[in-house]
Parts: sequence; C-alpha cells; structure tokens
Amino acid sequence: MGVWVSGRVPARRGVGVIALAIGAVLGVACGGSSGDSTDDSTGSDDVATGDAAGGDASSQADPIGVEDVAGFESIDRRGELLAELGGPDAFVITVDEIGGEVVRFESWSYYEANSQIDLVDGEILWDVEIDDVPDGMLLPLAFSPMEFTMLSSVDEVLGVLEGVELESLGAAAAEFEIEGAELWVGEQLVLAFVDDALIYVETYALAADDQVVVP
Repeated sequence: MGVWVSGRVPARRGVGVIALAIGAVLGVACGGSSGDSTDDSTGSDDVATGDAAGGDASSQADPIGVEDVAGFESIDRRGELLAELGGPDAFVITVDEIGGEVVRFESWSYYEANSQIDLVDGEILWDVEIDDVPDGMLLPLAFSPMEFTMLSSVDEVLGVLEGVELESLGAAAAEFEIEGAELWVGEQLVLAFVDDALIYVETYALAADDQVVVP
C-alpha cells in the first residue's frame, strides 16, 4: 500500500489556546507550572508545541515522514482534543503501512487559531502554524474525522455518509499522485480508495469566490 503523508508543514509553533489545550490533554504545562504530569505514553515526549518544545518558534519543521513515527508509541487523544477544542474546521487523513502495521496520520486545521495539529494513530505529534482562510469562507463542519474508518470499503463508507451527495470520478487524475486510486467527491469532501479500501480523506474550506482552500 502506498500512502503519502502531507508535506504541508510550515513552522513548528504552538499558538495560544491550541497550545494550552494540547497541554491540558497531555497533562503538561504550556507556559507555566501544572499539577502532576502523566507519563502514560512515550509518544507524548515527541510533541512539539511552541515554547513547550523549546527552541526558536520561527524554526522550520521538516514534513512528516515514516522516519518520524518509526517505533512511535501512541495513545488515542482525539476524544480529549475534541472536548477541549471542538471539531477541526477541516482535516486530512491518510494511512501507511510501517513495520507491518497500518498507521493512521491526521492533520486537523483550526483556522481562527492559525493552527494545524498533526496526529499519528490519535497521538499528538506536533502543532504547526498555518494561514487563516478568507472571510466568508464555507467550512466543512458537517464532517468529523472520527466517523472515518480507514481501509473501509466504498459501500461501508457511503453507508456511514448516508445523505451526503458524492460522485465517483473513477480513476484519479495524474496530479493526485496515488496510482490506481478511485476518487469520490462532493460537499467539500474528497475520498480516495485503492482496491476498495479507503486510504485518503480530505475536507476543505470553500471561499466566497468558489476557490478551494486546503487544510
């Protein structure tokens, strides 16, 4: 299975409320002292959230790659993030096979906070700064990353998304860079299947002039 991890990773920076929320989820202090910290996952040591991670906030982060998650131990913190921040304005989900295990990668975008949270199997990897979207944009708030089970079949996914108008585009265009992928699109949602298995999900904001704004 070939899968991509999004390379849209600018500066590795924490942003205000997002950094505080991540600190609350992880049980660590962001910008101050806190109560007892938890040590329930070695993965939490790898999280970078601005000052909490140390270093210059303007430093550039490399794109997420397989080498970033090799041996990464995770705890699914998505429910806690949703409780702290609410659902993301837009998101991307991909999968890859690493060491014989299927690994789920997610990027959750919170535009007003100029923040994107990247997760591996539900564990927070880092928080990065992104640009806001234009005023008057339409956000794909009807969807939640929690409702998508990767590697599900087309019929299974369409059953979960009952009532959502989706159109099959057949084989993906060359620029999609996923050989043999079948695309389904509609209502600010893009799905890609390979061999009848869901391997890519993306929701996107739609600006007032009908231009797509990626997460």
